[in-house]
Amino acid sequence: MGNCGHKVYNPIDKNIDLLWEKAKNAHTTIMMEKVFEFRINTVLCGQSFNCLIDTGSQHNAMSRYIVNHLKLDHMVDKTMNLCFSGLIGTGVSYGIIPYINFNLNGISCPTSFVIIDNTEIHDILLGTSFMKYYKIILDFDKNTISMNGSNIPIKIIERNVHFFTK
Repeated sequence: MGNCGHKVYNPIDKNIDLLWEKAKNAHTTIMMEKVFEFRINTVLCGQSFNCLIDTGSQHNAMSRYIVNHLKLDHMVDKTMNLCFSGLIGTGVSYGIIPYINFNLNGISCPTSFVIIDNTEIHDILLGTSFMKYYKIILDFDKNTISMNGSNIPIKIIERNVHFFTK
């Protein structure tokens, strides 16, 4: 609609409708209607946790819930804060654990974590910095990640989203 409530002619309107129609009938529907989470089991401080492999995150993150649960608050540098924006929202981190060792399928993985001050999310998240440093390879055919010559099974969780409500 234009400024005065009049429809503004857009010569590509018909083309956009055609593209949506093509998308509904093509394989792109699968890509646009499903979201996949990649999860692996990790061990931190002797306890098992579900870990999200997040190819959209640059940093590793851990919820403050896990910090409190494992009594790791003494390891958090609260003078270091990071602004973040993502699916979990936008905000400022609680702090950073600059170094902690955790276990991924028997492989020791020292790393750092940004602590997200959201106690509703009980996740450990591994971002692209971790994947690059440890040379992680995602294998969607085998549902594994490869790291240091080991194949680690990943659990793929599929969620439906609805883009085609036009």
